[in-house]
Amino acid sequence: STLREPSPTHSAQLSQGSSSDMRAETPSNPQAEGDDSAPATKRDIRLLLQEMKGLFDTDINLIRTETQAVTARVQASEEDILDLRQEVKSMGDALKHLQTANSALQNTLDAMEDRN
Repeated sequence: STLREPSPTHSAQLSQGSSSDMRAETPSNPQAEGDDSAPATKRDIRLLLQEMKGLFDTDINLIRTETQAVTARVQASEEDILDLRQEVKSMGDALKHLQTANSALQNTLDAMEDRN
């Protein structure tokens, strides 16, 4: 099989798509379309700062929510660890009892063997 060159139409669509994508990512600035020498007004700056504050507030709330979720997961994990530690301790205690019982049985068997 041979590789085909992209058609001129396809290439044009790609270049148009990428330039429109770049325009879409560029924030619209009404001042840029008008007189470039007009400085941003205090109102424009205030609006921009308010928008930035709103974005920061949103990010802060998202981070707080995520932090609370992670903290809850950590606490649940710590409780699981404590439960598992208690279970291991219980199993260790049970093992000691079984080993003691096993030793007693072995001693009984040994005593019975000595009698025979």
